[in-house]
Amino acid sequence: MELLLLQEPYELEGNIVTIKISNGASEASFEKFRGDLLMALRDGLENDSVLLKSEIVDVAREKMLYTDKEKFEHLKKKYPALKDLQERLGLDPEF
Repeated sequence: MELLLLQEPYELEGNIVTIKISNGASEASFEKFRGDLLMALRDGLENDSVLLKSEIVDVAREKMLYTDKEKFEHLKKKYPALKDLQERLGLDPEF
């Protein structure tokens, strides 16, 4: 879990490092090793004024496509030539 959190995006503003966490459940895990990470950063950078904080950000999620019709409609939006092909061949995505 710690490795996944360390791969999250971060921002550096002055001497403040802000870790962008994608969900609230991960924040508890982050707080468990936050002190060790902060000490490692301060020792590695030889800078005792480094601060570490976390911020929960909302991640936009796409609508899940479940039926064949939903999948085909999505593909038609992505590839407009499919609409023409559907009309020419008389395809029915629900068949």
